[in-house]
Amino acid sequence: MSDLNLETSTEATLSHLCETCRGIDFKTYFIDITASEDEPKPPKQSRPESSKLGYLDDIIEKSSSCEFCSLLVSCARRLNNGQDPPTTQEGVRVTAELDRQFLCSADDVDFEGKVVGMEINRCIINFQPAIFGFFSKIRFQIHKEGGEVPGFGRLMGSSIDPEKLKSWLHTCEDSHGADCNSPEWLGEPSQPSFLKVIDVEKRCVVPAPPNCRYVALSYVWGDPKEVKSRLWLMKMTNVANSQLDNGLDFDLLPTTITDSMELVSKIGERYLWVDALCIVQDDEKEVAEQTSQMDLVYACALATIIVATGENAEAGLPGVKSPRSLSQTKVHIGGDYHLMETVAQGNSNHLQNSSWNSRGWTFQERLLSRRALIVTPEQVYWECEHKVLSEEVHLETGGTRIWVLPQAMDCNDEWDDRTSKFSRGSLSSYVTRYSTRRFTYQADALAAFSGILRRMEFRNKQQFYWAIPYDLFDQALTWRYGSTRRAELCQMIADGEPYKIGFPSWSWLGWSGFVGGWIFNYEMNNDRITGKSRSEIDFYRLYADGHVELITDKTQRVKCGPDDKPLPEGYPEPSDSDPLHQGADFSQSGQWKGEGLIESNVPVPEMDFKLPPVDLASIDTGRLVFWTSYAKLKVHSIDQDDMIVEIAGRRVTIGISEGTVVEEYERRVESVVEQKAGQDEEHGVTGLEEGVKAVTLVDNTGADNVSKDLANPDGASPEGVPAMMDFIVISRYWPVGIAQFKPESLNLLIVTFSETEPDVAQRIGTGLIVEKDWIAADREWKRVILA
Repeated sequence: MSDLNLETSTEATLSHLCETCRGIDFKTYFIDITASEDEPKPPKQSRPESSKLGYLDDIIEKSSSCEFCSLLVSCARRLNNGQDPPTTQEGVRVTAELDRQFLCSADDVDFEGKVVGMEINRCIINFQPAIFGFFSKIRFQIHKEGGEVPGFGRLMGSSIDPEKLKSWLHTCEDSHGADCNSPEWLGEPSQPSFLKVIDVEKRCVVPAPPNCRYVALSYVWGDPKEVKSRLWLMKMTNVANSQLDNGLDFDLLPTTITDSMELVSKIGERYLWVDALCIVQDDEKEVAEQTSQMDLVYACALATIIVATGENAEAGLPGVKSPRSLSQTKVHIGGDYHLMETVAQGNSNHLQNSSWNSRGWTFQERLLSRRALIVTPEQVYWECEHKVLSEEVHLETGGTRIWVLPQAMDCNDEWDDRTSKFSRGSLSSYVTRYSTRRFTYQADALAAFSGILRRMEFRNKQQFYWAIPYDLFDQALTWRYGSTRRAELCQMIADGEPYKIGFPSWSWLGWSGFVGGWIFNYEMNNDRITGKSRSEIDFYRLYADGHVELITDKTQRVKCGPDDKPLPEGYPEPSDSDPLHQGADFSQSGQWKGEGLIESNVPVPEMDFKLPPVDLASIDTGRLVFWTSYAKLKVHSIDQDDMIVEIAGRRVTIGISEGTVVEEYERRVESVVEQKAGQDEEHGVTGLEEGVKAVTLVDNTGADNVSKDLANPDGASPEGVPAMMDFIVISRYWPVGIAQFKPESLNLLIVTFSETEPDVAQRIGTGLIVEKDWIAADREWKRVILA
């Protein structure tokens, strides 16, 4: 066939597309051939440039005669709540551009008569201006008629196919070995003795049989005012009836629970664990005991059903009893291939933006699950320690090796960097991801994270105090931000008896709002192990009888690398001149440090809540006691991450993280202004003298230090009113990933002291100061009780 006839034939085949779309080789956007058995070194494919599709208003006009333009406009309407998309923004016409996004790679694929390696992408549409936001994209996948190719899209039904879910589960059990059956972070745990489960056949709650094969449920309860007043919760009054055959009242149970029972039955399993029914909700002791062991409940489960649909427990599981509303419109792009829309366009219904993903308890429920069936409005995902699968993409591999980018599968959140589960280095990421979660009851913040801490204790032989690790305790206290203190009391257990206590200000758990976790520094940790580095401050736990306990890591450790694995014997020691070892210089410590020993019999205030009938020596107060270097400094101003303080006639910049520092500074400034009202002008705030020397500026973001002359040559008063604030040293500063030295520096806590309890302070933020500047300050060695 001549080239002319071939071109004519192609145009006839693709006559359902407009001229612009016929000129796009869609297949090259979807597929990259990376290797072939016939061509070990195939010619390198050139990556297709993005294709400009034109103005959106023109695409809408062509949509009546071009199937791809029509599909694009239809998807845009889905992103715009069913309305036509805006074609201009601030007077600028909107353009559309076709690009691609990596999804997975596969080896040994039988494709078009050859065994090849492939990279499979999705096509995405970018709009300029970004009318749906930067992250919200229209996305398409490739589909082949009459065959399933790894990474290609496939058609779904309106109902969930239980056979597919069963095959995912059984393949994992049979083929994934210890990775999923007994991962390193779990070991061989015993089933909790308190465990009760729902028998989905008999519709009742029963004690879990030995070695029970059960599925757990992770879902959102919702507002109690909106969900039948939560009459379905297990209470002491209905425990006996619930244990009888058909003892669960299906008229009261929310749809999510009844749908989950149905799904468990369809996949051939019998038992389901649901917190609302398997824990007696008005038995305070049972709630405290069982919620503190959620790691075992979820980790021992065969799998967890994650319900990321709707706002409450009435949302149900689409596709179980009621059909799903799906759109998988296809457009022929040549041969046996079609371009097909993904079932979830943009990001409005993705897991990351679901109500489930915003709740506090659900964070650890997912992490603690070895296997998960993630139910979204459009489809079900499978996630285990080994794989990520979905209904709409063929990823079941058989003999094909396949690697999937989890972030492209819509079943992760933006902070999920897939670090090794419960490794020491993962804690910072967990803290950040957890910190913005919402709670119906803020008092649950520790309990809803305790399962993660227990698994980290098991895997890493770590010990935690209010979610701060004993090893590197001084460094972990330097977490940043947090916007609001938690005022609620936290439920604790002492000798099996529950009691309540306030969240400490020094723990990130004591704050709501975004928290920036500390970065685990392996070089510093190794220096601690070899004795080249140590904590500057000795911290003690305070108990209700006044005795104290030194916080010290007694675990025998070996030096590790960034992968959290032991360094091989003979691994070269880093040079002492390495900038990342700066924090090991203790040569100036003696100029600001004193004796740190704390004796027992520390004064303990009278508790404002009822203590349990147990020995006071077993009751934790949530308070730290320690000796440290303290200074009250005059603060002249705060500008974003910089605080200007006065030290020895100079102005010094301290790098800070806010917390509630700004609010406290403004409150103190207001107090100063009120006190000075009516006083003579000579008693007002004066500027610094002329000729003040340049001073060192430090920030805690890793930027270079600079010197800056802050003196006012005219001797005029500075803008703003200064106020006195309190600072304590918490640790020596260790840089992370900085390529050059900074001046030796100290981590500070900015605190407020109690007006009624001597030495008692609360953290309101963190700071960083050059050590020589701190030495120059008017300071004292002080015992502090940090509440």
